[in-house]
Amino acid sequence: MNTMVSICCATYMHEKYLAQTIEGFLMQEVDFKYEILIHDDASKDNTQAIIKSY
Repeated sequence: MNTMVSICCATYMHEKYLAQTIEGFLMQEVDFKYEILIHDDASKDNTQAIIKSY
């Protein structure tokens, strides 16, 4: 199967929830390729650092 799925996640000032959200994406058991795209809208908290840690 050559299916590719893009998971798109927009965020702004969500450092409290972001790691849990990303972990939830990564825990899914699927038989196709996927990518996770996260767009941060210039957060002033640690959102960018959390995204970069993945």
